[in-house]
Amino acid sequence: MELSEYQVLAKVEGSHWWFRHLHWKILQIITSRAASLGRQVTVFDAGCGTGGLLSKINMLNCVSRLAGSEPNEYA
Repeated sequence: MELSEYQVLAKVEGSHWWFRHLHWKILQIITSRAASLGRQVTVFDAGCGTGGLLSKINMLNCVSRLAGSEPNEYA
């Protein structure tokens, strides 16, 4: 993907309905999984793009370790 596309994604990731819903669902899944295990969980986001989701996951108390990787140097 082009640099300009990553710049657009970084700007809209917090406000666009699709990203907001996707992030909300993922946060629900992580929270639910941690609750069912009865402990904090480790999360790795492969292909994390601009990192918007990582910043939201980082705010969860149920996550003990968090990492992400994005192969595109622009992201």
